[in-house]
Amino acid sequence: MKPGTGQWMETNGENMRNIATKRNVLILFSGLIIASLVIWTLFFNTSSVVNPNKDKNLNPDDGISYAVLYDYAEVFSVIDENEDVLRSIQKDLLFFARSTRQEFSDNTVLVGFTFVDEDENYKQNETSFFTGYFYGLEDKIQVSLTPYGRGVYTLSITNLKDSTNIDDSLSMNGQRNRFIITLPIEKSFYSIRYQLTEDRIVVSFYDGYTQKDIDEVIATINSGFGENNLDDVVYSINRVGIVNLDQVGQNLITPLLQL
Repeated sequence: MKPGTGQWMETNGENMRNIATKRNVLILFSGLIIASLVIWTLFFNTSSVVNPNKDKNLNPDDGISYAVLYDYAEVFSVIDENEDVLRSIQKDLLFFARSTRQEFSDNTVLVGFTFVDEDENYKQNETSFFTGYFYGLEDKIQVSLTPYGRGVYTLSITNLKDSTNIDDSLSMNGQRNRFIITLPIEKSFYSIRYQLTEDRIVVSFYDGYTQKDIDEVIATINSGFGENNLDDVVYSINRVGIVNLDQVGQNLITPLLQL
């Protein structure tokens, strides 16, 4: 068969059509495999999400006052197994769910969160990133934690499907933690420190302090720590014992001999 003849062109056209058909089938088949893998991955991840309603070990506040966490061992390790920080994470996850999703707006609905996709967990600089799902929601959620020392962490929660993020409203990013990050404050006649073991602020006044120093401390505490957190502040003179703020002022007039 000579090239250029009508029969050759017809045969060549038939071959080209066959090649195109096979290519389209291959593309379609590849697309189906990719789609199946995506669907399987999503099914595998979401099917491993724990239903808190079937958890027989829950306490009355679990899922109501704070989110119930499952498969959180890696997160717990990152925060040095600090249970207070873990509880703060639980409370902020609950707040995120209740605030951003209609499914969880009813306060009687249990909120459970399962960490998954360990292969997707990673660390960038000092920030650790994790992913997981709320039970009853297919959207993948990213949770990240940044340490600042002294048991202080900031938290970020993002819905990766619609980019919902309310980090500015989370308690772990609130005024209290932002202030602790700035500590210690060391001055000539006083210091302001965070005491991790007692989870409180300790203000120590030293010999020679004046009313001006007291006023500076009050202004710093009120503006930095916030009036809602004043119960977490204790005072001492020369780091001996614990006194209240009135006693700090009285000591300027009549020294407190017991100190």
